[in-house]
Amino acid sequence: AYPDDSSMFVAPMIGVLEDSLGLDATYRPFPSLESLLGSGDVVAGDVVIAPFLRDVRSGYEEMMKGCAMIYAADPLLNNAAYQRLLSFDTPLNIIDTSDYGCAVNYPDSIHRIFKTSYSSSTEAGRCDNVTPLPYGLEYADRKVFYGSVAQYALPLLERPLLVYFQGSWNERKPSRLAMDRELNSVMPDLETLAAARGRSVVYELIDKTSSYSEYLNEDGEEMSYMELLGKAVFVLVPFGDMTVGGALWEALEYGAIPIVEGSPAYKGCQDPFGWIEAECADCLLKVRDFTTLPSVLEGLLQDEAALEGRRDALQSWYAS
Repeated sequence: AYPDDSSMFVAPMIGVLEDSLGLDATYRPFPSLESLLGSGDVVAGDVVIAPFLRDVRSGYEEMMKGCAMIYAADPLLNNAAYQRLLSFDTPLNIIDTSDYGCAVNYPDSIHRIFKTSYSSSTEAGRCDNVTPLPYGLEYADRKVFYGSVAQYALPLLERPLLVYFQGSWNERKPSRLAMDRELNSVMPDLETLAAARGRSVVYELIDKTSSYSEYLNEDGEEMSYMELLGKAVFVLVPFGDMTVGGALWEALEYGAIPIVEGSPAYKGCQDPFGWIEAECADCLLKVRDFTTLPSVLEGLLQDEAALEGRRDALQSWYAS
């Protein structure tokens, strides 16, 4: 693992390897790709978790690495360390867990390449020779997270929250402010829709200087993130630092239906949910204009059996 096992780009993927794939992921952190490749300990078939964005060099210290990714015709040319990794003469399983991995064109090689960010583009960030992977859980304590599913995840039609979202915005998450404006303009309609079915809505977008509000359960106790997930029919999963981060997979673990943004591209990723839809058509609920969310959900709630079937199809795909 590079850069280390506690990195936000590495820890979730270690969880995928250990928890979802059942692998004995004995891992070592390395301070650099050079030290990893020069250690003499790398053998054929090893898994190397290496966020591509970590080693991008723009040539100008004042430029953000993300800028070097977005405006480069081929970001791989700005990453000498990853070039050396790809030229390593022992076949490896390389997992790029960075948020701009969808913009990178990986050449055919002896290695098997995995990405946690997807693009349908055949020019920038082609994925015909890579395998998409779930990003993994961003919740810090995986044992607590998984151990709470049975306690909190209610049957879909018994859930008291129609929609749940608590998230933040900053300059790296530009689309969230537009989403917030659109949702606030129709929030009374959304809350009326929920109340008519004995449910409520938890929606909160904060900046980095604020803290999340507390929400109490029927016993007057503050609900944890896991309890809120387990009580929600739909969980809003907007774009953030990346197109598909941990929130999507966390919602699926608790049996909720994710609502994702229907924009055709984000931060250079073309059709970011295409790999999921290719395997599970119509499983995700995509919304491009959030002012339509009340009417979209009202239509879905007309046939609760079909709604539950949609959720079950998504769960079956995720379990596979």
